Amino acid sequence: MSKTQLQILSKVIFAIIFAIIWFVINYLFDDLNTGKIAAITGAITYVLSPKMKKIDSQSAESIQMKWIF
Repeated sequence: MSKTQLQILSKVIFAIIFAIIWFVINYLFDDLNTGKIAAITGAITYVLSPKMKKIDSQSAESIQMKWIF
């Protein structure tokens, strides 16, 4: 995959994880306002979303997606 494709994939996965966590937190905690839900969801999503990592080897330079899992 090219660098552009990995970046797009990373953003799409971030958005999907964000939406899932948003709905779960909104369902579990009805009394939280939107700002708190957004902050909590953003922090959790940042930890769980994939990161781009550049790896230098003797033959070439490659980019990998790194997950917390």
